[in-house]
Amino acid sequence: MDERPTKKRRKRKIRCEFTSNEEQTCNGCQARGTICVSQEFIDDEPHGQPERGLAQRLGRLEELMVKLADKMAPDASTVNKANTPASLAEGSLGASESDSTPPELARPSKRVTVSSSVPGPAPTRPRQDRPRSGWKYEKVCQEVHAAFPSPQDANTIVHSSRGPVFVLFIFYSYQDILDGKSPPLASLTTMLDVAKHPALLAKHLLQLTICLQQLPPSFDSTQLELSQKGSIQDKMNEWVTVASLVTSNDELLGSVEGLQCLLLQGFYLLNCGNLRKAWLAMRRALSLAQLMGIEADGARLLKSCDPTTNPNTIPSSQALWSRINACDRWISLLLGLSAGTQDNSFMSEEFLAQDTPMERLEKKYTAVALRVIERNRVPTNEAYAITQSVDCELETAAKAMGRAWWEIPLLPDPTDTAAQMSTMSHLMLQIHHHSLLILLHLPYMLRNQTNSRFDYSKNTCLESSRAVLKRCVIFRTANDAAFSCRHIDYSSLMASMTLLLGHLSRPPNVREEDWSRQRNEDRALAETVMAKMEELALLNDDKLSGESAEIIRQLLPIVDCCNGMTSSPYPEAARNLKLSIPYLGVINIKTTANQAAEPHTLDLSHSQLPTPSNTTTVSSEAYQETPPAVALEVLLGEDNTIPHEDFCAGFSADYLGGGHALASLPKLVTGPSRALTLHTGLY
Repeated sequence: MDERPTKKRRKRKIRCEFTSNEEQTCNGCQARGTICVSQEFIDDEPHGQPERGLAQRLGRLEELMVKLADKMAPDASTVNKANTPASLAEGSLGASESDSTPPELARPSKRVTVSSSVPGPAPTRPRQDRPRSGWKYEKVCQEVHAAFPSPQDANTIVHSSRGPVFVLFIFYSYQDILDGKSPPLASLTTMLDVAKHPALLAKHLLQLTICLQQLPPSFDSTQLELSQKGSIQDKMNEWVTVASLVTSNDELLGSVEGLQCLLLQGFYLLNCGNLRKAWLAMRRALSLAQLMGIEADGARLLKSCDPTTNPNTIPSSQALWSRINACDRWISLLLGLSAGTQDNSFMSEEFLAQDTPMERLEKKYTAVALRVIERNRVPTNEAYAITQSVDCELETAAKAMGRAWWEIPLLPDPTDTAAQMSTMSHLMLQIHHHSLLILLHLPYMLRNQTNSRFDYSKNTCLESSRAVLKRCVIFRTANDAAFSCRHIDYSSLMASMTLLLGHLSRPPNVREEDWSRQRNEDRALAETVMAKMEELALLNDDKLSGESAEIIRQLLPIVDCCNGMTSSPYPEAARNLKLSIPYLGVINIKTTANQAAEPHTLDLSHSQLPTPSNTTTVSSEAYQETPPAVALEVLLGEDNTIPHEDFCAGFSADYLGGGHALASLPKLVTGPSRALTLHTGLY
């Protein structure tokens, strides 16, 4: 028996046994069917079964890792940048650590996979064109996509509404539009595929919702197929509810489209008159923008949730950041709340150099709104100094535009869409300027009028109110869609109230004849605005416009009472006015013939805000020193003022008073003393 050792036997410490010397294969190798190789040769055989088994196991491991990647964050770079603010918003917000997220939800990037050099199965993940069965957000995509109108309805809505220009251009600066970043009008009529990212679908649905919201009242809704399933208002509510499946889910908002969804939702709510809900949406947008790193770097390129998006069409970060802050600060000013951020990086010279004069002016107003908000929260001995400084800022900004720019623009031919939009933007910016001046000076409008240092504030409030009302009438004549540019209506209501309440006392340096003539002119202007609001309410079936008109009607007797009209048809109403301010509360104004000075009672009850109720009783003497601070929201936030040459000249630097808008209303100078009772029940 030959016992020549082969290599395989040597490994196993077994000697080869042969039946005869002529045999080339030992008995053991013969039984196993393997080749018997002597140890004197080099072992160059390929890897055996154990190595192949290892390759198969590694292949299965790779397949498991791919499946695991479907349930984890889709972007490996998210892990590498997990401690940066931008990654938190653009990566972690795009996919949670515990829930599955489809590949379409990730921004384009390289995926880390387990590679192996050994042969074996290497499964690949082809790009999916539609949601897979069982995918977490498949149902969300299907529901949002199912809410889309038919292509015919979408085309009719887009070409009949004033909304398309707004929803397409609101996110872009003028330079962005010149660079071709803004999408074409046809993008609104093209229905997206159900496989698109939920944020992309929701953005498109919200854009169509705003277009539907801003249809003119003369539009015949029977042209739309969707009108067969309910009213247009019902359809808008349905679309917004469906879109909230995305806007209420932070996992789906970590992209520029998610940020745009929150802004569109805020604009829709603002035009509906839901100030508090709009504030919440804008504040969420601001917080998301901060997580994306926009506040720290206004030049950063934002990421899209759609891999096919051309990066050159994404809005610039600083344009979005400026827009978000402008909306947040304006609504916060109306509601008497603090601003979401003190950052004014959008005012840097680098960005201003690319802006048009009107864009620079708009950004200046955003910065001024922040200062007014801060003024309202500082001690009274500091407030007036800030008021002086802000007034001078507004004067400088107004002078930079030139005197001709402040003339009321004439409405162009309605068929000239470009000229029409330019004129409307011009009017809105003028109204915004005057509104800021009203809010700035309103706390001092009815202060101790025996002292001339307050005359400037009162004159500014009255002049600005007249400027706002004249422009609002022109604006609403050209645009009679009540749910379009709702902030114009807020401004007109606030200006009307300010103008009429300003007639509670006559400035000491104005003759009675001149003041009487001015009262008649102001009353006629207020009645014109009231009639326009009644028209809007009738045409649009708009409750808010109707309530605003009723408030003005209730305030008109103030002019008659102060004008000494004994034949007023509202003798009792002039003495006891109870005003219900939409979304803000109730104001009671009582006038008495009692010559004795009476305490002025201020009762604030914020029933729906997370702040405690406040009840303050202040004597008339206290108003001469430091009146109590009262939220500006009580009088409704909207302001306007005509810029004039001597903005800063009317101030007295030695005054150390301050306070908020309604704190000064009870203090009157001429005629019998009047007690003013204010009660606000916010809801």
